[in-house]
Amino acid sequence: MSPSAVRHPGELRWETNLLACVTLTLTGFGVMNCYSTGSYVTRWYAESSQQLSGALIGGVFFIVAAYVDYNVWRKFAKPMFYATLAGLVLLAVVSIIWHRGKAPSFLDRIFPYKLGAHRWIWVGVQVQVSEIARFTLAAYIAMRAADAGQKLRHFTTGFLPIIGVVIGTVLLVAIEPSLSMSIVLAAIGTMIIFTAGARIPISSRWPRSRRWPWSRSSSSTTCARGAWRRRPSPRSSAFRAMTNRASR
Repeated sequence: MSPSAVRHPGELRWETNLLACVTLTLTGFGVMNCYSTGSYVTRWYAESSQQLSGALIGGVFFIVAAYVDYNVWRKFAKPMFYATLAGLVLLAVVSIIWHRGKAPSFLDRIFPYKLGAHRWIWVGVQVQVSEIARFTLAAYIAMRAADAGQKLRHFTTGFLPIIGVVIGTVLLVAIEPSLSMSIVLAAIGTMIIFTAGARIPISSRWPRSRRWPWSRSSSSTTCARGAWRRRPSPRSSAFRAMTNRASR
């Protein structure tokens, strides 16, 4: 890839290509396993065909999303997440009021009760909002983390507001109920927050000897290690400088 065609420094890293290869490999193994288990039963074969069609459609979206400038996702991250959040709130209200069965007929067409949960909204097609939340939550948390910058390292002003968004989204999905999707969303949000540089401080009331195994070493060594921990990595510095230029 020529330097003139690069839209983001991450495109030149080997991790980007590795992530794409791992994603495609896992998808391919998943589809092959579905076909190997579904070759004996007609119903399972039909389900494996659905998995293949879903993988192909997802692959098309994967390629399209890879060629879209990340500033576009950053621009639309907030409205996409708010729309998803509104859908999750509606599903949570319906699940709380009619948690033991179907809603009235006119609402049941919009919020169908299937498999013991209200997880879908009918808008011409049947949409599972929690599936969309996997993408919109990731985009929104990444946008918030980039905007927070160094504030993300502060527990009260940076970490708590963003983790609160993740917890709220997870609780709304859990009300439907959908425990598996709640775990997935919690994992996605938490990984993005800590990858962006968030830290959980250790209480200052603890003795220093209990906090760090090297606290009994010489003061010069302790200071040197403390300075090393506070020094930002070159990648994080370059990323924050790039996001600051983009926000201007």
